[in-house]
Amino acid sequence: PGGFPEKIQKIVLKDEKPYTERPNAHMEPIDFDKEYAEFQSSFSEGMGRDLEITDFLSYKLYPKVFTDAYNHHLEFGSVINVPTKNFFYGMEPGEEIIVELDRGKTLLIEFLSRGETDEDGMSRIFFKVNGQTRAVEVKDKSVKVEKVVHQK
Repeated sequence: PGGFPEKIQKIVLKDEKPYTERPNAHMEPIDFDKEYAEFQSSFSEGMGRDLEITDFLSYKLYPKVFTDAYNHHLEFGSVINVPTKNFFYGMEPGEEIIVELDRGKTLLIEFLSRGETDEDGMSRIFFKVNGQTRAVEVKDKSVKVEKVVHQK
């Protein structure tokens, strides 16, 4: 009630004037039949589900946020079941997490260790998934790699 405090508005908006109307008051009229069909054909690939009208409205109100989330989904798949802390900060050695993929399908994941980073900037990560030891190679973005490649 009453909106955000003025000091917070100035910090967040960086002295830009806040909207006091509805979020859609500054939008052009939408031809829902045409634009919704275009939206579905543009964004349906790789989602694994049908896009609904609420997805379309999210896109129309917040196009950058929706597009960034869509691109993240294309690159990494559905990460909705990963615990929030681990999604943002990863896992610590020895840490165990439970990831519920679906009703009755649960993974117990334990981070065992991390190998040394090689000359290509790749590092082997060792973990257990439901008691089975696994290893995966991931790019270590904290290491700068300068590799000379001679193309033929």
